Amino acid sequence: MLEQVPIDDLQPGMYVNQVLEQTGSLKMRSKGIVKTQAIIDSLRAKGILTVEVDLAKSKPLKAPETSEPSKEETPKAIKTPVKPVGPRFN
Repeated sequence: MLEQVPIDDLQPGMYVNQVLEQTGSLKMRSKGIVKTQAIIDSLRAKGILTVEVDLAKSKPLKAPETSEPSKEETPKAIKTPVKPVGPRFN
């Protein structure tokens, strides 16, 4: 499914089919998935206003990793045996 997308709405993971509107004279060399926000910023800086996105070929990219570990990654406390202190009574 093809959709017109303003450059401000373009997201990493979207498949760009072609440039539809621009102020500059940039010739897009290839179609493909936008991998980073830096690529979007570069297209915007070169005067791209609207692109055609193929939603069927677009893939949502993973969210950036956070610095906090998930519950699965959190180390569990290790229980060590406690030695009794003092004399032992039987």
